[in-house]
Amino acid sequence: MHCNQLFKTTRDIGTSACGRHLKTFKGKARLDEMVSQMSSGMSKADVSLKDWRFNQEVAYLELVKFIAMHELPFSLVEYPKFRSFVDTINPWFKHVSRTTI
Repeated sequence: MHCNQLFKTTRDIGTSACGRHLKTFKGKARLDEMVSQMSSGMSKADVSLKDWRFNQEVAYLELVKFIAMHELPFSLVEYPKFRSFVDTINPWFKHVSRTTI
C-alpha cells in the first residue's frame, strides 16, 4: 500500500526525499491501524512453523525466477552482502555460483 506519490530523482540523489515523505505521510496512521487490526486477531497458537520444511530445490528455483524477472546479473549470487543476507534469512540455503544459475 502506498500513496502513489512520484519523486523526481537521478542516480546520485538517493532516497532521502522518499524517507522524509514516509515520516510525514498522513496515510501512515491508517496503515499502522490496518496492520494492528490484522495482527490483533491472531494468537501465537494460530501461527505454527512446526510443519515447515526447507526445500533447497524450491529456494533455488525461486532465486532463478527472481534474477530473471528483474533482469539482474547472475553474479548477484556471489556478492558478499547478498550471501550475508541469504545466510541471515535462511542458514540452510546452499550458495550457488553465477555459472550454476
